[in-house]
Amino acid sequence: VANIEAGYKQAALDLEANEELAKDGLVSELQLKQKRGLADELKNRLAIAQRRLEITRAGVTSQLAPQEA
Repeated sequence: VANIEAGYKQAALDLEANEELAKDGLVSELQLKQKRGLADELKNRLAIAQRRLEITRAGVTSQLAPQEA
């Protein structure tokens, strides 16, 4: 999860910088679309990884509960 989160944060910063450059015509629309696509993809991967982690934690907790009783 941490690696995906770091990648997403970097992609979001990169996208933000490229959006500013695009305003001045220094970045093509294609490059901007690619940056948006990457940021969106990593955002989705992060959400999936976080959900998997929640499910794993819930599973471990439910497995430990009978042992602790």
